Amino acid sequence: SKIIQTNDLRFIDNEHRFLLLKKACQLNNFHHLGLSNQFNDFLQQSEYLFRFFQELSSEKVDIDSLKEVDTYEFYHEHLDILKQIQHHYINALAQQKYVDKISLAQNHTLNSAFISSFEEIEIFFEGYFTQFEFDLIKQTSQYTTLIINLQTNAYNEKSYKKFEYFGFNLQKNRSYRLNVSNQTILDEQEISTQKNIQALEGFNLRMNQIAFVKHSIYTMVQKGISPQNIVVIVPDEKFSFYLQLFDSQNYFNYAMGKSIQNSSLYIDAHALYEYLNEKEHQQKAYIEFIELCFDAIKTEFEPFFNQNITEALLNALIEFLKTREQNQEILEKFDEKIYTLKQLLFKYEEPILFKEAFKFLLQKISEITLDDTSGGKITVMGLLETRGLSFEGVVIVDFNEDIVPKRSIKDKFISTK
Repeated sequence: SKIIQTNDLRFIDNEHRFLLLKKACQLNNFHHLGLSNQFNDFLQQSEYLFRFFQELSSEKVDIDSLKEVDTYEFYHEHLDILKQIQHHYINALAQQKYVDKISLAQNHTLNSAFISSFEEIEIFFEGYFTQFEFDLIKQTSQYTTLIINLQTNAYNEKSYKKFEYFGFNLQKNRSYRLNVSNQTILDEQEISTQKNIQALEGFNLRMNQIAFVKHSIYTMVQKGISPQNIVVIVPDEKFSFYLQLFDSQNYFNYAMGKSIQNSSLYIDAHALYEYLNEKEHQQKAYIEFIELCFDAIKTEFEPFFNQNITEALLNALIEFLKTREQNQEILEKFDEKIYTLKQLLFKYEEPILFKEAFKFLLQKISEITLDDTSGGKITVMGLLETRGLSFEGVVIVDFNEDIVPKRSIKDKFISTK
């Protein structure tokens, strides 16, 4: 982020970005993509488009070139529609002097003075360089000594083959330290491919993994491994919620933060939405069970559920939901979500129903996480957070084909396979 400059362009905020894309999708044949232009649906689905356009830009691939590939033979109409959307969106960004990750590759200059201020830059590389990022690496190496550390294996061949550009002929299962600037190998070591898997278990129920996690930790500690050197990896970070429910001994600390689904704010919001949406006896019974004020719900919210949202109505809902929540961190993060929500709802040209706005609000509340201050000795983290780290004991849950490898939402338009 510091080695490039965008000159007179500013990075666009997420809310304004969404509105520009929504406007760019005002096409008669947009529905042929299998997406809806209704505000609430589009909020959920816009990420498909953003990820698709972002990957094309970062890999420097033109939409027309996809038509030449057999995989996309039957999708020419879809690609034509997507090209129109991309064109309208990028033009809208340019007109308002904005830039984002979709247009960054075409709208930047290298900050050579910043790069030259370092005698040496060293990168520990795990993952994948996009074509745009690799081009920046090539340019950076011309202004200072650039060292890259990487390991090669059967899974990252596409990544390390890129270094053939610099004249490196890298072999599989090696650890390298490369001087990219003068194209020399500073260090090369062979990596042992021996795997040290102590146990591999399958379960009929996802929840049964929790008992296995605790048993594995107990076994590791008995073997002399310090709890601080044990990690539980959750490829689907939602699984950490279940670990929290059964963590009465406070074994764990959660790198991704703690869910707020047990908080008053979330419980009240979810119960209220379910009642207003269904109006079934069991939802009313649950409202009474958690002691929400049913009279207020009947008079302040129920008559307006299928009407257009107003700022006064939204403010009344916000105050109602905040009444019983005591956790200040939750309230502060809730207020941040509300600020961005208002930017979306009331800068938009078309009317939005109260029930649609409430559904989106509920989604935003579910995204709130709390900093973990419990101080458990065993770390729980997502897959990406483990890069560059080393542990003596590792437990991985959810190792199922629908979760590992994780399917990207960009796959609606791009074939990762």
